[in-house]
Amino acid sequence: MTPPQLFNISEDRFKNANKVTSDKARAYIQHDFLSEEECNQVIELIKKNLRPSTITNPHESDQYFRTSQTCDLGIHSNEFIKYIDQKIADYLDIDPSYSEIIQGQYYQVGNEFKLHTDYFKKGTAGYDKFTALQGQRTWTFMIYLNDVKEGGHTDFPKLELSVKPKLGTAVIWNSLDEKGRVNPNTLHWAKPIIKGEKYVITKWFRERTI
Repeated sequence: MTPPQLFNISEDRFKNANKVTSDKARAYIQHDFLSEEECNQVIELIKKNLRPSTITNPHESDQYFRTSQTCDLGIHSNEFIKYIDQKIADYLDIDPSYSEIIQGQYYQVGNEFKLHTDYFKKGTAGYDKFTALQGQRTWTFMIYLNDVKEGGHTDFPKLELSVKPKLGTAVIWNSLDEKGRVNPNTLHWAKPIIKGEKYVITKWFRERTI
């Protein structure tokens, strides 16, 4: 793989995806990125390692800002996760060393993650800590692992986009603009689950390698 042009990845990488029509951010929807069997295998791994989800802003006063559960899926503990990790990296043509380990998330009825961006906000308490080694977050690659009976959409209000969870579908966006600056138009909300449950995995890419 060539060194990544992290905010100028060629459109050819997304030739099979649905491009979100917007000049405010680069975002894509790729259906059937994972098979049902692959999704079910990841779900079983998530179930074994769940903990309450956290946020990067220690001063957030809303205790219900993020109410899901989370787990880290490190590639060194499971060959299958290593395969998924590499598959995501190959799709974007970015070496995995420019990324974080895959995170799994689980949402029950009522769980949500309110409006937020994935990039680290300069001036916040954890900014220096989170960017010291690998820099800013760039691309987000999020995959729904199951269908949800009702609710659980991912809404991007500034892009006028609402994505319904669908098994195997990936939602991909760049948190930086064409000049490499953080892009507030990528603000998004994991809406509350009304019926059923939702399993998701997310992989974040960074400016620098480990």
